[in-house]
Order: sequence, then C-alpha cells, then structure tokens
Amino acid sequence: MTKHALFVCKSCSYSLGQQKWLGQSGGAHLLTQLLQLHSQWRLASTFDRVTIIAGNNFHPIKMSSIPSSLPPALDRIVQRFQQISEPKRRYEYLLCFAQRLPPFPEDQKQPENKVPGCASQVYVTALLVDGQVVLQGDSDSLMTKGLVGFLVEGFKGLSPLEIMQLTPDFIQQTGLDISLTASRANGFYNIFQIIQKKAMVCYLKETYLLS
Repeated sequence: MTKHALFVCKSCSYSLGQQKWLGQSGGAHLLTQLLQLHSQWRLASTFDRVTIIAGNNFHPIKMSSIPSSLPPALDRIVQRFQQISEPKRRYEYLLCFAQRLPPFPEDQKQPENKVPGCASQVYVTALLVDGQVVLQGDSDSLMTKGLVGFLVEGFKGLSPLEIMQLTPDFIQQTGLDISLTASRANGFYNIFQIIQKKAMVCYLKETYLLS
C-alpha cells in the first residue's frame, strides 16, 4: 500500500522571551482544519497510512488518534518535579540526570550531532533499535547536561512517532521553565527540537527507505 506524509509548518507560535506558546499559529490552524476534514473524508479508511507531520518541533499527528497524555517514563519524571517546591531542590534533581548519563563517545562529537543555538556545547545522537529510539547526549555544562539526561530518560522506550508526537509543554508542568535562565530555557527547546528531528529521520528511514 502506498504510504503518504503531509508536512505542516507550525512555527512562530512560541515566544522565547515570554517562554510560552502564544495562541495558535497559522500552521496549527491549518492542521486543525486538516484533521477535521480527514474525519469526514469518505476514503479515510482506505488510506490508513496517512500521517501528518507538524513542523515547528516536527510533531506528527496520526490522523486516527492524538495522544492526550505523557509517556509513562516522562510522566513519572514530571510528577517528581511537581512534588518539589523549592527551586534549589529542582536544580539538584535535574543534576541527578546529568550524573546518570552514560559516557558519550568522543568520536560522536561531530557537527551533525551538535545542538545549535546553545551557549554550551551540546551533542545528541539517536539510533533506532527494535523500533525504539535510543538516545545519547552530553554537554560541557552540568545544568544543560541535566536537561539532556532528563529528555533521554523521559523518552526511553519510545518509537520515533511517539517522540515526534510530543510537544515541549511538559516543561511548564515541572516548574523548570520558571527556575531556568532564559538561555537555558532556550537550550531546552533547542535540544527538544533536535531530538525530534533525529526521531523523524529514524521514522522516515524505517517507514520509507526500508519498506
């Protein structure tokens, strides 16, 4: 069966200065309309492999279902952060993720694995193993390394499509968006975007190149 993907740009809806989403972008509005049209399309059941990939952070949405909750591992971490009221203890918990990250191979510190737009040096790799994305990461900043470890552990066991379906809003549930400096908050979103882009590459390889 022929497989189809539609890419929709949802950029320009996030404010780094205010560190929050500002309403719905034009692409997001288009995406909503497409999903509504698809639900009424008489050939929807015929083209069951159609996928919409929404682009500001490359979150794809399977037309048949939109995830409404966080993955279990990520949800556990978010809930743990929610139990911590003091900013200092949040930082301490975040640093635990940096300490738990396995050593990052020096030969993988290549330009294609470097996260752009970060004040510190940040590297992320992604491999597809048995249908799951295996992430590795590192940074020369301990706090940023904690953010990398947070995402690596939170996304553990997820498929490329599951990672691509996520939005970064969960950072607001942790309280870290308030505790982090503007540059580190920006770094978090850059790391998140790179992980999603690498997940998309894994998804395209698995779905199209290997079919």
